[in-house]
Amino acid sequence: MKKEEIEKKYQELLDGLKTSNIYDGRGTYDVYRCDKCGKEVLTTYSDKGVTPFCIPCECGSNMNHCYTYKTQPKGIEPKRFYRPPLKEVYNMTDSQLDHLFNEGLFLEDDIIGDSSK
Repeated sequence: MKKEEIEKKYQELLDGLKTSNIYDGRGTYDVYRCDKCGKEVLTTYSDKGVTPFCIPCECGSNMNHCYTYKTQPKGIEPKRFYRPPLKEVYNMTDSQLDHLFNEGLFLEDDIIGDSSK
């Protein structure tokens, strides 16, 4: 996708989110748990947007969303789902752009873009 098209779609996304009726999880904390190894991860939203029902686990399996807190559990630092700034968007793969432009957020530890480009 050309830079100009990315910029246009990104601005349309930001403008549309102002009036979008999608769930706004900011201020909540979600727990994802791996069915295989039992590891849990706490997440939160930095921005209004869509997050996945499952995320990859370090063990190679998937962590599924299992519950949501209205307040941050003490002693646990959450990972944040965020909308990458425009400068990061230029390096995204086509599938990442598709996710982003469908109001999707990214986990802060996700690698953005394809280093082979």
